[in-house]
Amino acid sequence: MAESALAPVPEALKPLVDEYRTTLCRYVQTPSAEDRRRAHELGERLVQQAYGPETLLDLHASALRACEPQDGHALVGRANQLLADASSAFIASYRHQAEIHRDEAECYRRYARMLEVL
Repeated sequence: MAESALAPVPEALKPLVDEYRTTLCRYVQTPSAEDRRRAHELGERLVQQAYGPETLLDLHASALRACEPQDGHALVGRANQLLADASSAFIASYRHQAEIHRDEAECYRRYARMLEVL
């Protein structure tokens, strides 16, 4: 997809886009634990700002195009590692939401049983 075909980036998201692009391009050249940690933190910030995983994927694709070309397999493999780290924040958030809903459902089941007894 051409760069011009992408939707415009919301103003509030631009600092995260720039930071992710810098982190990704640096990581594919020289992998580091610090950049993986930073990617996770960026994912957490996206979750906190109520962006979904599709925003992360758009951000990742845009950042990947901006990185200097190199061996395609190495670039994609390293880029996927960073994407996985950023995605883990979404996974943790969804897991937490599922636990809350499961607890609420159990509470409603107990409540319904009590009402049946009455």
